[in-house]
Amino acid sequence: MQRAVDKGGVFCSLCSCFVFNADRNDLMDLLLAIDMNRKALLRIVAGLVVQLGLMPRQGFPQAVTRRVHGVIFHVLRPVESAVRRLIVMQAHGMTVPEPGAQTKPVGPIIGGKGRGSAPAFPLFDPRINPDAKPRRAPGRGPCVRFLDGLDGPVATRHEPKPDDTVPALRLCQRIVAAQTALNDLPKQAKRLMRALARPRCKWKRVMRYARPPGHRNGGKREIDEILAHCQTFALWVTEAPDTG
Repeated sequence: MQRAVDKGGVFCSLCSCFVFNADRNDLMDLLLAIDMNRKALLRIVAGLVVQLGLMPRQGFPQAVTRRVHGVIFHVLRPVESAVRRLIVMQAHGMTVPEPGAQTKPVGPIIGGKGRGSAPAFPLFDPRINPDAKPRRAPGRGPCVRFLDGLDGPVATRHEPKPDDTVPALRLCQRIVAAQTALNDLPKQAKRLMRALARPRCKWKRVMRYARPPGHRNGGKREIDEILAHCQTFALWVTEAPDTG
């Protein structure tokens, strides 16, 4: 399943990605690791684009079935986590760029009236709120009855079904943002360095002190393997002790 590559890691034939060999202290080839994992993620994102029915220069679909939305979302969430860790790896050793003149955005930004646009890729993991209140399903409302027999119709709760349609704009924007980030990781790394250098930056660490978003215990999907490898690389880059 795996074979050695340049004595710095192993190449996983299962998911076509470069894996760091933690048993060795040799300097690993970060560029090779980034490139292999980036190509694997681009292939997965391309599959999501096909599932969602995204067509170039035709805008975003307005709605998809709940079943399709759930299938895509459960793959997109770990993809976004893996992309963030690739950006951390890409930013390793970079210095904060000097502020310059603002330039127009470059990349496949889809826009237009009623079609939406691709937002900037989120560079930080969503944090877990320990004080969050549990969500409650909406109730039926007050049960009011009249003595004259002229009761109004009682609204019944609609149970969600797999074939129900749900809005797809936000899902499309997230897919395009992830694809755009993968196509230009150096630019995203510069964004990250500028964000971390701002005094008002809320977090000074990209990854949260918990399992990455989209992590699955014992996950056997290709994206689960890639996320685990990217997590190992990103932790090695940010927390490895200096042995020099």
